[in-house]
Formats: sequence, structure tokens, C-alpha cells
Amino acid sequence: MSLPIVTKNDKFIAISDFEIHCLKHWAVPCTGSFKCKTQKGTVFIALNDTWPKTHGFYTLPENSEEFKLKYAPENDQNAPEYGGYSFVFYFKDIGKKIGKVN
Repeated sequence: MSLPIVTKNDKFIAISDFEIHCLKHWAVPCTGSFKCKTQKGTVFIALNDTWPKTHGFYTLPENSEEFKLKYAPENDQNAPEYGGYSFVFYFKDIGKKIGKVN
């Protein structure tokens, strides 16, 4: 089975409202996430090229600063160790949750 190829800066659009876990990045050995509900029409941008044997890819919303202010917990945003956030979509999400923008 051939997996889709995603390249850096490819754009995807949410085709419905759905709940998703957002990965929190830290400048310390720590992991975490927060839940948010993304809205139909939200555009996500791929952060890197995919490579063989991967099942998904990292993205950020096109309006990442606005999205962060709306959804990321304020105490995280203000923590000195906070390094940002990202979303992971799986190839199986293409056509179900998100559609590729040409």
C-alpha cells in the first residue's frame, strides 16, 4: 500500500468540526497535550516532509498565533519552558477529517 506524500508547507483544511489533542512542546524533558475543538475550514500547514514508514505528519494552523491564544492554556503559554504546540494528523485522516488544499 502506498502512503500519501506530504511535503513541508502543504495545506490541509478541516472538512468538519472535530476534537483533537494538541501536542505541547517544552524545553525540558516533559510531554503533554490539551484538547481543543477545531472548526470546519481551519487550515493546517505541514511542518516538514514525510519520510518512508511514517504514518502521519506535524502541522500548525495557518492562524497559529490566534489559535494558540484561543486554545492553549494560559499558564502553559506563560511558562518559561513552553516551546509551542503542534498537531499530528495521520494519513488515514486525509479525506475524513482534513482535505488537501491544491
